[in-house]
Amino acid sequence: PGSGTHVFKVFAKADELSYCGVDISELMVTEAAKNNAGPVDKGNAQFYLSDGQKLDFESDSFDKIITVYTLYFWNDPVAYAKEILRVLKPGGMFCVCFAPKEFMVRLPFTGYIFKLYNLAEAEGILSSAGFTITSSNQHKEVVKTNAGEEVERDFIIINARKE
Repeated sequence: PGSGTHVFKVFAKADELSYCGVDISELMVTEAAKNNAGPVDKGNAQFYLSDGQKLDFESDSFDKIITVYTLYFWNDPVAYAKEILRVLKPGGMFCVCFAPKEFMVRLPFTGYIFKLYNLAEAEGILSSAGFTITSSNQHKEVVKTNAGEEVERDFIIINARKE
């Protein structure tokens, strides 16, 4: 969930929601819980630390799972996608958002620990893990850089189902 500043937007879209965020950073888990004290206190949101390999939840626990801009950091992407599939309920949806390789290679910081993917490669990971791809869409958005400049960013959203 990173710092969890997006979570209020998720709660604004649904009345009866239970949100669970998982991050590999203890600092981000702490910040997300702090930034969402209201939903956490009501028992509607929880944030957990993970090693990035195993999700500490029972099989068939979640209706929907989303990940935004994390695919680049999965050490073994097919194994981690299988782990996500395991904790997703049958019929559940998994949504993956990432910036494609063609865009990311232009950024100065992605040459270090980022593993970059195009659409076909990302779909291949999910299919290999056992997901059924239901849709893939490419988008553009304008965002501000850390220097305050506006740039157009490409991103892809893949929706996949656990059968």
